[in-house]
Amino acid sequence: MLVSNRNECMLARYYYYGNLKNKNYCETLRLLVAEFYLSPTTIANVIMGNSEGLQALKQKDPTLLYFVHRWPHIKW
Repeated sequence: MLVSNRNECMLARYYYYGNLKNKNYCETLRLLVAEFYLSPTTIANVIMGNSEGLQALKQKDPTLLYFVHRWPHIKW
């Protein structure tokens, strides 16, 4: 369950950096490595392995407020 929650948060951060902050893939990956203490390969594998969750997030087209309410302990 902890890994699942981490992956959900990681996908949210990936979406946030790419779509709300307009970061490119390399910059987003660098930021996620620093936040989650995982290798770039591991992060890329998590993102690719959770493509359905990422597509669902894209379809929802969340605003910043969604992320702030869902993960209030993270600085968005």
